Amino acid sequence: MSLVETVPSGIPGLDELLRGGLPKGRAILVSGGPGTGKSILAAQFIYNGASQYGVPGIIVSLEEPEKTIKENLGNFGWDLDKLIDENLLAVIDAAPIQRSTDAGDRIYEITGESHPILGERSFNIENLVSVIHEKRRELSATRIVVDSITNLTLQHKDLFQLRQDVLTLVRSLKATGVTSLLTAESLNVHEMGRYGLEPFIAEGVILLYMLRQGNTKIRALEIMKMRGINHSMDAAFFKITENGIVLYPEEKVFKEDMRGIIW
Repeated sequence: MSLVETVPSGIPGLDELLRGGLPKGRAILVSGGPGTGKSILAAQFIYNGASQYGVPGIIVSLEEPEKTIKENLGNFGWDLDKLIDENLLAVIDAAPIQRSTDAGDRIYEITGESHPILGERSFNIENLVSVIHEKRRELSATRIVVDSITNLTLQHKDLFQLRQDVLTLVRSLKATGVTSLLTAESLNVHEMGRYGLEPFIAEGVILLYMLRQGNTKIRALEIMKMRGINHSMDAAFFKITENGIVLYPEEKVFKEDMRGIIW
């Protein structure tokens, strides 16, 4: 039994591992190497919330443009345009673009729609948070995904400022009571986020692995921590099917399997 109120992810097998669902109103890190399925899992949480439970959600992309996201997720039969028309979903294209000023300086800007007052917004954490919460209030969204916070590293040369920005983002999400998933890329199995700082900011950590068994690559998911949730401590296999991610909690991953991790 969970010690806190939970929200269902709707992802087959994941809620079973979580003993009910994700902790409501908290920020959860989804970390893994390239190709492990981080973006799909996070988007599926938003899509399921809107399509199955009628809960508005937002996908904040710091990597892919909205058109590409719709095309990629459309391969699972997910009609994002329908949910957008019903005010159950918004996709914020916040991928920073670089341009040069007249003085020759390089700056980053948010590529989404121009603000009616501010115009084009430079890419900094305050403006990013402002864009997110404008759309959250518009939709009354209670689920938010930020994919991926690794891209915030484009803005900073020092770890301290990067940590402060991630902390500002997480605190702003928690203050509004939304349940949020933040994806981050890891370089190896011992790392939970490329700079080793994300696990200390998020209240839950889900790790995704790619395993090699012979000539075959398979995927596994492990819940490293989830405050207030009496979650399973076992890693479980999962597949990316034509309908999205499906986990198989009964198919355990053992230590000998973990030796075949690739990133």
